[in-house]
Amino acid sequence: MKIRGVILAGGNSSRLYPATKSFTKHFLTIYDKPLIYYPLSTLMLAGVKDVLLICKKNEVDLYKKLLGNGDFLGISISYEIQEQPKGIAEALFICKKFVSNNKFYLILGDNLFFGTLFSKILNDSQKLQSKSACFFISEVENPSEFGVLKYGKKNIPTAIIEKPKKRVSNKVVTGMYLYKPKVFKLLDKIKPSKRGEYEISSINNLLLKNNECKIIYLNRGFTWLDTGNPD
Repeated sequence: MKIRGVILAGGNSSRLYPATKSFTKHFLTIYDKPLIYYPLSTLMLAGVKDVLLICKKNEVDLYKKLLGNGDFLGISISYEIQEQPKGIAEALFICKKFVSNNKFYLILGDNLFFGTLFSKILNDSQKLQSKSACFFISEVENPSEFGVLKYGKKNIPTAIIEKPKKRVSNKVVTGMYLYKPKVFKLLDKIKPSKRGEYEISSINNLLLKNNECKIIYLNRGFTWLDTGNPD
């Protein structure tokens, strides 16, 4: 079974306006290369050779000019269109045909991971055994902006609370997930949220409830950046 990779790089990048007036944030430079190179590099580090990049219709030609079909990197890159930004979980609807019967990483195009033994962490994540998914958890100072892990007895994760108003914990689910194709069977069980989006936490909570999740904590010596705002 191969492991495939899906990058979700849609959205309007409104929090970075006016820098994103002409194009999405994924083309903005982080140090010496466009932001989109970072999630792509993460997938390559995980041994992924087949990548699907999901983007807006008016930007697909820009991505093709930048990345092409991936030959120069020794991988294969294909493209799908997200007509409107309808949430992270919409990527699961879009990538179903591409993924087929393979395990796959879903990573957000604005997530940057860097740390000690990252290749080992990615390799360990792929050993799912009886689990259907793997989540990567990071500690942050502003958990109210993310999907936060809630813990029950014996410090076992019981739920993911999306952008809680009250403090639940400081451990959040990062924008990278590893799934078995079994996840597609859950798509008919979720509906758009009040803001009209398919929330990835809805899918992840179903998996968590059924004890189908492997949890990996990105601890000291590791940096995770959700580059959604200027800071």
